[in-house]
Amino acid sequence: MDPAPPAHPVPPDPQGDPANAEDLPQAEIAASDVPGRTRPRFEALPPGPPTWPGWIFAILALLVTLAGLVVTGLIAYQRPGESLAPGAWLTIAGLLGCAAGCGWVALASIIRRRALPRDRYRGPSIFVMLAVVFALGNLGLPLVLLAGGDLNHLGGALNSTLLILPTPLAFLIAVTLFGLAPRALEGVRLTDGAATAGRLALGVLLGLGVAFLADLLLLGVTLLVKLLTGEEPAGEQAVVGLAQDLPAFAAVLTLVVVAPVAEELFFRVTVINAWEREYGTVRAVIGSSLLFAVIHLVGGTWLALVPILPLGFLLGLIYVRWRSLPLNFGVHAGFNLLATIALLASR
Repeated sequence: MDPAPPAHPVPPDPQGDPANAEDLPQAEIAASDVPGRTRPRFEALPPGPPTWPGWIFAILALLVTLAGLVVTGLIAYQRPGESLAPGAWLTIAGLLGCAAGCGWVALASIIRRRALPRDRYRGPSIFVMLAVVFALGNLGLPLVLLAGGDLNHLGGALNSTLLILPTPLAFLIAVTLFGLAPRALEGVRLTDGAATAGRLALGVLLGLGVAFLADLLLLGVTLLVKLLTGEEPAGEQAVVGLAQDLPAFAAVLTLVVVAPVAEELFFRVTVINAWEREYGTVRAVIGSSLLFAVIHLVGGTWLALVPILPLGFLLGLIYVRWRSLPLNFGVHAGFNLLATIALLASR
């Protein structure tokens, strides 16, 4: 990606709805007849590879995935002690098929959107990228089963690593294949040059402070709920329970380095820049923050939103103000570092 700062979106042209976008210059292709949009609808773009084969393949692969899970469950509960490999392999095939089908849709979108000006977002739908992430990120469970794991006992260092690591790796794969490699976001910086180290250190310090305030907020909400209901609410992200069994080095590497890098590249660098160029800065920050919170809620309880939702908005605001990935990564890493220290200390 180029080191130049991102360009501002071109205002929508109320007259734009070209009958034949392929014959028009890029400046006209950038227009749209829908308020708030800065690019045409997908069908207004020049012809290219169809997306429907990818959707059909992904749906069929999803059915294979569900069949694999059913086979796994039947073997586990009706024939205890038998190998779960048949169901695990079927599940893996289905998940990889889902990722491949959505990958086709993403690549077809990229090819058609190359007609857009360079200051526009020329990548696939964020939700298509998320579908790829979900497919690849859920490979952990069947891999655990192939490694000899049991559905009722998913703990242990190896199992926890296999369950946690695929998701951040999937984010990195999606961003690389559909964002960085095709140069879908021209002008976005990944480093700050000579200021990179300084901003990274500043971010870590800020993140530690934010984590401390988030813990106080979580404690206050917990006490309030207990006061009102008489019961102490349980609330944590699903990854927290899994990380209990990670070795200290693996926990720090995964939660403090890999996960923040992957999530900042996706939610801030990709999602905010993509949606900002399409819908404006305010919608981009709100949308990316809500998406960030929902993803972290999967497998957890509503109480996990208390620290995560404000963190998402803060990271979004920091990014649109300074456009610094090192600063954002530092804040996110510092936030996760305090939680990881508390996790390791509680063992």
